[in-house]
Order: sequence, then structure tokens, then C-alpha cells
Amino acid sequence: MGVVELPKPFADLVSDISGFDVAQHPGRPANAAPGWTAADLAQSLRHDWGAIVGHGFWRLPIVLQHPTVAIPLDEPWGSRKALYLHGQEAMLNRGSVGIAGFAGAGKDTFARFLQEGSGGAFHWDSFAAPLRKLSCAVLGVSLARREEIKDASIEALGGRTMRSLEQTIGTDWGQRMVNPKVWVQSLAIRAPKGARTLVSDIRFEDEGDLVRESGGALIHIRSEANARRRKLPPQSATHCSEDGIQEKDGDLVVWNDASLASLKDEAYNILGSVLVPEAAHVDQPSPSAPSQSEPQRAPRVAV
Repeated sequence: MGVVELPKPFADLVSDISGFDVAQHPGRPANAAPGWTAADLAQSLRHDWGAIVGHGFWRLPIVLQHPTVAIPLDEPWGSRKALYLHGQEAMLNRGSVGIAGFAGAGKDTFARFLQEGSGGAFHWDSFAAPLRKLSCAVLGVSLARREEIKDASIEALGGRTMRSLEQTIGTDWGQRMVNPKVWVQSLAIRAPKGARTLVSDIRFEDEGDLVRESGGALIHIRSEANARRRKLPPQSATHCSEDGIQEKDGDLVVWNDASLASLKDEAYNILGSVLVPEAAHVDQPSPSAPSQSEPQRAPRVAV
């Protein structure tokens, strides 16, 4: 009987995946990772992800400043291998909506317009929510501040960016080592029963399929220039989470190559014609009219 020690933000991530307090119930199966106990996840995060970024990460002063959570182990590390088991497939509630696009395409902004225009008809969430929560907790910054600095090289993180920290945990560890659908399962499990979920960070094909299979709409945000992506640090821009996903029959495409007002108009148009027709009756400000220099472009359906 031993223990694995994790800084509190990382122990909290394991608890988020598991669906309960990992320190209190280390031997319980993790809800979003069939075949893994919470203690398995804690060990793997410490050792396997540590090997990806370098074990020196755990000795960075900004990491050491956090309280350590001791997680009891029922078996020594390496005595058995936790395997991904195909459990019940996660499903979103009917009529959920997903937004896909490269980094900086305007996914969160478009989601905000949809949520505002619908009068809060959706449960707004993201696959990366637990990862953003982690990186913010490590640095002690707000989500709003994260949006301003997420692609900046941060000396306290050993020169890493917040985005690259999230990418390596989310994809290189979570999807490749734990469960290909760990973040899909996690989001589906925490969605309120009966609520239509608005997912603002579709980056992989299985995530897009989850939305389509709910009978909902998948919206691709496109830009002619994709200038924002070109400005990403190489460690983030070349990561597989920035490869984009395929447009399929029935998907919607919105071009974000004009102003915020135009993007808002696109969101309201989709709400009124496709997603929530009754949203037209919500007491809200009217969408601004497009200017002469910004012709309005109707959403395109992928074929």
C-alpha cells in the first residue's frame, strides 16, 4: 500500500474525470474512463504525462507552491495495466449544438451570441473545461485572464504556454493513454439531464459525431485568412488538436471574416431558422444591421 502525490490542481482534474473526490475514493472506477480507477489515473498522470513534458515539471516553483494531495494506492505502480474498456457510449441530449474551428476562429464568441440570443436555452460547456480549470488553477489566474495570455510563453511553466499545457494533458495523455473518448465521456456525464448542450470546442471527429448523433447541429467557423492560427506558437499550431474536422452533410458553415456585429447576425439567423425558432420571441436587442461595406453572408450547409 503506497501513495501517489499530486499538486492539488492535478488531483482536482483526476476528480473531475472520475466524478468524485479521488483522495476519498481512490479505488472506485472513474466515470469517464472505463477500466481505470481514480488511483490509476492519478498514477498515470504523475508518471506518464510527467514523462511527456519532463518530470522536472513537478519541481517548478509555481507547481510546488500548491498543496499536495496524497492518493492511496491499492497496488504498486506498474503491477497491472489499466485497459480502455468499451462501456456505454456517452450521448448528449437531443438538439445539442457543437462549434468547430481552428484556434482563434471565434468559437467561444459565436457560442456567447447563441446563448445570449436564445435567452439561455443551452447548457454551455466545453470538452476542455476541466483542462482550462487546471491551467488557471496552476497559475492562479481567471478564465478571462487566460484568454489574454493562453498563447504566451510563460517562464513559470518552463517556457510552455497555457494552451500547450492543456493540449499535452488533453490529447497526448488523456486521449492517447487513458481513453480516446475521455473528454467526450466527461462532458456527457456532467451535462444536466434534459438540457441541450452547447459545446464550443469541437476539435476531433468523434466529438463532432457526438453532436450529430444527438440530432443537433454542428457549426464550422471559418475565416478566409486564418491569421490567428498562423500566429500561434509552433508547439500549439502544429498540435493534432488544430488539424480541424471534416464538414459533413447537414453541417453549417459560418464565415467570420467581417465584424463582430456580422458574426452576431449570423448567430441570430441560425437561431431563428435552425436551432431555436422560438428565440425570435425572446425579449432581446435586435441584431445590428450589416453595413454597406460588410455584406451579410447566409450560413452555408455543407454538402
